[in-house]
Amino acid sequence: MSIRPWLSGLALVGASLLHPVTAQAGELGFQAFDESFNGVSPAAPFLAVGPGNIVAVSHDGIRFFTKDGAMTYDNTFSGTGGFFPGGGTPRNPRVLFDPHTDRFVVAGYYSYGVHDFITVAVSDDADPNGEWYRHTIPVDAVGSIPLFYGDRTTLGVDESAIYVYNDFYFAGNPADPFSHGFVFSIDKLALAGGGTPDVVAVEPFEDPLATVPAVTYDAGAPAEYLVTPFGTYGDEDKIRLFALRDALSTPVVDTLELEVPPYDFLSESDRMPHPGGGVTLSATDSRMRHAVYRAGSLWTAHHVRDPASGRHLARWYEIRMNGWPVSGELPALAQTGEIELGADIHTFLPEIVPDGAGNAVISFHHTSATSPPAFAAAVRLAGDPPGQTRFVATLRETEVQLGSPTVYSSSTTADIDPTDPARGWVGGVYWITNQWNGRQPAMWVNSVALLDTAALFADGFESGDAGAWSASAP
Repeated sequence: MSIRPWLSGLALVGASLLHPVTAQAGELGFQAFDESFNGVSPAAPFLAVGPGNIVAVSHDGIRFFTKDGAMTYDNTFSGTGGFFPGGGTPRNPRVLFDPHTDRFVVAGYYSYGVHDFITVAVSDDADPNGEWYRHTIPVDAVGSIPLFYGDRTTLGVDESAIYVYNDFYFAGNPADPFSHGFVFSIDKLALAGGGTPDVVAVEPFEDPLATVPAVTYDAGAPAEYLVTPFGTYGDEDKIRLFALRDALSTPVVDTLELEVPPYDFLSESDRMPHPGGGVTLSATDSRMRHAVYRAGSLWTAHHVRDPASGRHLARWYEIRMNGWPVSGELPALAQTGEIELGADIHTFLPEIVPDGAGNAVISFHHTSATSPPAFAAAVRLAGDPPGQTRFVATLRETEVQLGSPTVYSSSTTADIDPTDPARGWVGGVYWITNQWNGRQPAMWVNSVALLDTAALFADGFESGDAGAWSASAP
């Protein structure tokens, strides 16, 4: 299968997806985890990039790396000496780098005995290899609402607060398995100073499933924005937006449904092909995993089922928030795109992160009946036509035959380098042979340049690394 090139004024040769290729010349890749789960499946890797270090988390634990891939810290989350106090392994731990305080933030939900907790940890400076300040929130109940078994943890931040969202299954009502979801707003400045922070919990909507608070870069943002595709059942041409104000005092939540191109929801029972014949893969569901608010736009991504072809497609959005909800204007969809690599190829689990100029790096996976499941990256440059995406490279292919049913992963991850705005970093899953000759997921991390076309070729970028343009626009 060839990939159609689209670089104006340049004749390029299409690249094949059948073999892994490296990213641009000078880009670095390394394996962050060789087992991305610790008795918890599916693999859920995330990363955050600071001035000199990368922090990677998974169910397996937490590791710090220099940007040349040298590991400086390796720990589990739980147990004696673990990164989190006490308790069990967190489900879907999260990490981000706070652009306002230049600190790393890690959060996770976990159970210890018969009780449930969320722990938030903040590094004491931009280097994670030092002291961390931790705060643990008991979440057996919020007010009079009993909670049990949390999942789908997400993490955001703005100038004043850290935001941890968590769904709670069977919250006092086993007949309704998605009874409640809460945003926990944590006083960031108090915690970053080593103090005990105030925590305010709010339920943003009656059915707020899998809601994602943004990593908010803009100073003086009108609100902390959150997004989910859920809460729009029967209207799969919408996503739901939330604006949270006065989060640490008396929270106010505004919500609206934003029209987007039609899509079908996916669940874990929806399957994708790979070269194992009748053996098929799943990639959880159509939730968002991450969102960024920067330069007035909210960027987020998820994978959906294309109503026409039935394929899984990685889709991303840029939403101009227009000062909502205090400006009197409503948000508007600026552009949306899908990673389209060919009629038989499924793309899934995307994450998109922009820089301050509107360039963006995208992490995702792809699979087909003839090409192994793989981890890949794409870029979008600010001057590109609306909704269009440059396919950059397949970074790692799965190396083993997968069984059935296999949930391939529950995430990819991406970030922009805070000291090198022309460089992004991505992380994702590929499966390898373990020491017992079985199968396990591993996490690969790679840098990706955000450069204009001329700079790509001046830097030694190979034409075989360039690929298709794919898009849809409002």
